[in-house]
Amino acid sequence: MWARLTGSPVARSRAAVTLVFAAATLVLAWPTLRGRTISVVPTFQTATYPWAADPRGLAYAWAQSDSAESSYPWSALAQRTWRDGALPLWDPHSFGGGTPLAVDGVSATLYPVRAVLDTAFPLWLAHDLFFLLHIVAAGLATYWLARRWGCRRAGATFAGVGWMTSAYVWGWAQLEMVTPFLLFLPLALAACDRAVKQPTRRSFVVAAVVLALGMVAGNIAYALVVMATAAFYVLALLVARAWQSRERRPIVVDFLRAGLLLGLGLALSAVVVLPTLLNLSRVSREPYTFEQIRTSLLVPWHEYTRLVTPPPSPPTALDLNLLMYVAPVVLGLALVGLTFPGSRPAGIGRLLLLIVPVLAASAAPVAWLTYHLLPGFDTVLPSRLLPVSLLAVHLLAAVGLDRLLSWLRPLPRRRFTVPVLKREAATPSVAVVLTAALLLAVFWPSFAVGRSLNPPDLDVDEHPLFPVTPALEAIAALDGDDDWPSRVVPGTTSLATDPPSTTAPALVGGTPLVPGVDSWGGYSSSTPERTSELMRVVSGEDQATVLGPGVPPSLSYPRFPTGAVDWPLACRLGTDAALLPPTTPDVAEDWGSLDPERSLTEVYSGPDGRVLSLPEACASTPYVATSIVRKSGDGAAFDALRDQGRRTLRGNQERAWRTVVPAHAPDLDVDEDATGEVTTAVRDGLDAVVDVRATGRVLVVLPISHDAGWQATIDGTDAPIRRVDFNRVGVVVGEGEHEVRLSYRPAGWTPGLVLTGLGLLACVALMAGGLVRGSRRSSPRPGRQRAHG
Repeated sequence: MWARLTGSPVARSRAAVTLVFAAATLVLAWPTLRGRTISVVPTFQTATYPWAADPRGLAYAWAQSDSAESSYPWSALAQRTWRDGALPLWDPHSFGGGTPLAVDGVSATLYPVRAVLDTAFPLWLAHDLFFLLHIVAAGLATYWLARRWGCRRAGATFAGVGWMTSAYVWGWAQLEMVTPFLLFLPLALAACDRAVKQPTRRSFVVAAVVLALGMVAGNIAYALVVMATAAFYVLALLVARAWQSRERRPIVVDFLRAGLLLGLGLALSAVVVLPTLLNLSRVSREPYTFEQIRTSLLVPWHEYTRLVTPPPSPPTALDLNLLMYVAPVVLGLALVGLTFPGSRPAGIGRLLLLIVPVLAASAAPVAWLTYHLLPGFDTVLPSRLLPVSLLAVHLLAAVGLDRLLSWLRPLPRRRFTVPVLKREAATPSVAVVLTAALLLAVFWPSFAVGRSLNPPDLDVDEHPLFPVTPALEAIAALDGDDDWPSRVVPGTTSLATDPPSTTAPALVGGTPLVPGVDSWGGYSSSTPERTSELMRVVSGEDQATVLGPGVPPSLSYPRFPTGAVDWPLACRLGTDAALLPPTTPDVAEDWGSLDPERSLTEVYSGPDGRVLSLPEACASTPYVATSIVRKSGDGAAFDALRDQGRRTLRGNQERAWRTVVPAHAPDLDVDEDATGEVTTAVRDGLDAVVDVRATGRVLVVLPISHDAGWQATIDGTDAPIRRVDFNRVGVVVGEGEHEVRLSYRPAGWTPGLVLTGLGLLACVALMAGGLVRGSRRSSPRPGRQRAHG
């Protein structure tokens, strides 16, 4: 009778699963529902000016700051760009001239979920929703994967809740470039499992779409781990099937279908992946050698004690990189599941997911094989593979719980009468009570540990994220009525002081993107090589060291110690101002032997920083070069740039300022005696429009970083772009008045778009063919209809 009132046992089981995930989601989302944000930004603001002037009782003490100095600023730029009706493909505000954005391999501004959230919600809410949606979806995907592998609903629910509240998920979910990895790792495995074991057109398309979304959702290194894990799993399934089958033809068909599945996933994501791979081929970041991985990057075996050791709060960078803690109840049940891993194919799959990543991260022979076989592994820390094993631990815990419940189910239950309903019912079984207790035992401790790895939730009204300050207003005032923004050097106090200065830097990382300030600073682990070299010289590094032989270091974001900055060179490359911490000493002597009257001018000073204006000769707007200095070699180019900058500042010699150094000494077809001027210059998002008047063939130089994706037209006709001033965009125009228009599309964008379009057409054709085939099967055949009447 009780079953009739509450539905079938299957319905009750599904309702219980829904209730568990709904309750967990409500607990996780509770701060956001109260108008509070789970963000690292409020505390990070205390460590960088101009916001460090108003700490509001907070202090920054977290191991990671990527969300605050990269992902949040990227979202701010993407939000403005999306709302203007454009694609966020280029970051115009960073690295002294801009840098690729959507195809940098980390920002993921074209990931559909992120694009929708960034466009539709305030930035703080978009961040929190992105954080929560992926955590909850990761739990549901793990539930689906466990069910696909034969686990009962109780075990699958335990695995899903355990994964979504685990220390690793909560420790890394703040980093938007990593958050999607936590979802797509189990989701890709589940979708591929269904596509292989139930090879329908729908399952094929769903798996391909999941793989494609995983490739564009975040850090491409993590995306490659997901793709490699899914491919490895599919291969293992097919090898197992081939081992059991004696027919060759179906096996060949299965392998072809698997290859088409992975190929379709890559084709659907080609619009992002292809330009990204082309862009990454030109970055300054050098891959690790295997010797570096073997000697210093492999995870020592003794570090696996972290499985049972809760991480400290706040964690260090090492704690996050080796974040392996698993709740004791999960680990205990996983040991049971390891003893009884389940059916042979699923059991082998779990064991492979558990063992292989650990060996690749810690055992030199397996790491060597992984290094040479897995694309992109030479740029990934081996510890990045450990989450695959942590997911396997939770799946084994699901098996262990199911095994434990199977021993308890035969226990008898007492029956009693419900007075209100006047119906007889039974007490909950020991298995149900134990399942509920274990769910609570894993949820609350895991949630508490995970929550401790994140900053406190704060009221957004009381702690605004990157608000506009007087120093930022002073920088904006420098633009006046110009349509080309001023460019700023974000300074730090000199690192050469004794003891070294600990004053917070100004506008560190990508934070200038939030107020839309053009800066020499920025954040990217895939900075183009020439941009990286230019920034390093401007920031004070020795030119011979930067351009000499050897492996250049990876440059995530530059720092500009005021006592080391090459101000004349920065001026020569189009810099208008500097934002320095308020305690920065006078930097007039940094100009060396230059004319003191042409030194920096302070236009604002306050607790949030000092804004210094550079001489008028340091124009950031495009200009016409009236003479060309022809030098060979990059070092000579830097020398010429520096010399021209100093001559400009000494005498304000306009003709000296209008001098360009071709990067590779190309034979520029210009008239040396011709003159010209830029009458108007407008930069708007991905486009730049410059009106020029010239008496002959002259070179127009724009303070934009050179990139293969830039395209130019002169009066509507395509024109070639030259790389000048080491890393600037140059366009040659003829006599008369002309309109020069620049637009940006990443290299490889058009073929990638074509491949993605073909992939979408293939998916539509597959789905339409399946629907037509299904409708034909369901319609009755002529002659077999039964007569009535």
